[in-house]
Amino acid sequence: MADDKKDVYLQIPAKWWWELRKQFNRSVPGSITDTYLRTVLGLKESSVKGVAIPGFKSLGIINADGTVNDERARAWRDDDLYPQVCQAIIKERYPQELIDTFPEPTEEDRGSIEQWFALRTGVGNRARRAMAAFFLLLNEADASKAPETIKSRATQVATKAKTEPKSKVTEEPARDQKKKKLFLKYVRD
Repeated sequence: MADDKKDVYLQIPAKWWWELRKQFNRSVPGSITDTYLRTVLGLKESSVKGVAIPGFKSLGIINADGTVNDERARAWRDDDLYPQVCQAIIKERYPQELIDTFPEPTEEDRGSIEQWFALRTGVGNRARRAMAAFFLLLNEADASKAPETIKSRATQVATKAKTEPKSKVTEEPARDQKKKKLFLKYVRD
């Protein structure tokens, strides 16, 4: 990582990482828009603009103009090239001090890695946990660790509705106004 870069470290949730990679395995888009990420990852606009787009740009998967970095994206989705992409991102985005301190980090190092991020950046617990989790995911560099079933939020809701037995709430009439409100909220969700 170049010394002149600010101490800004990635907080990409693993779910986003694996879901976008899965989508890229289907088809690599020409560009990434807010709408694309909101649809594919099931995110709110604020998450897309504040975290997802800047994060994936920082990773080199999206270019500054929103187009996809075709070379990196195709390598990222390839299981054989995946470890090389992860190592390249680590070298580009993290200081040598962190890499030297944790040359082969494992889950047992998580607390110490979180502490390193806290000391370096001054962020709170949530942010440092997210930074450490993503750093560990990159260092693991194992495409086979992707969850087998990564589903979008819409797919999860549709599948849940089809597979779960009807709850008692839907089979019996609500006895009072509070139960009716809970019932309606449950049905809408």
